[in-house]
Amino acid sequence: MPACCDSAYHDDDHGSAAGGIPLALGQGMGSELRRPLGIAMVGGLLLSQVLTLYTTPVIYIFFDRIGHRFSHAPATVNGDDQPQLAEGT
Repeated sequence: MPACCDSAYHDDDHGSAAGGIPLALGQGMGSELRRPLGIAMVGGLLLSQVLTLYTTPVIYIFFDRIGHRFSHAPATVNGDDQPQLAEGT
C-alpha cells in the first residue's frame, strides 16, 4: 500500500465505502429508496478521499513557499532544510 494511503483515516474511509456498496447495488423490495443513499455515500467518501489526497500536499507546499518568501531565506531545491557543513569539518 502506498505511504499516502497508510493511515487510520483511509482505512475507515475504505471500510465505510465498502459497506455502502451493497446499498448502492442492492436489488429487491425497497431498493429504490436505499440505492440513492448508497450511491451518495460511496461517491461522497471516494470524492472526499481523492480531494484530501491531492489538495493537502498542494496546500502544504503553497504555505511552505509563502513561509520561505516572507522569511527572506533562500528556498531549497531538493527540500532539504538542514544546514550544510563546510567541507573539511
